[in-house]
Amino acid sequence: MTRRSVIDPAQDLPRNPMASPRLLAASEEANEAWLSHWPSERVPALGGLTPRAAAKRKKERVRLEALLREFERGARLLAQAGRPAPDIGRLHTQLGMDRW
Repeated sequence: MTRRSVIDPAQDLPRNPMASPRLLAASEEANEAWLSHWPSERVPALGGLTPRAAAKRKKERVRLEALLREFERGARLLAQAGRPAPDIGRLHTQLGMDRW
């Protein structure tokens, strides 16, 4: 074989510079609403568990920690861009997760 074509489906997806689409809130009020509701929502990335339930399961805490790190990164990017950023530390406290 002298030539090989490879198709990468990720190239067709729009790029999101933030860690999560939910962190694109336009106001402090929207961030507040998201911070209040997210811990009780079923999250596909957590196998359909709520973050509160995942925080209580040792095996699921790893995935929850990874999500919180993504949210931290997204919040930092929003703050650097001068946009309202959610307080992810509040999620850590609500969920009883140690900060790293």
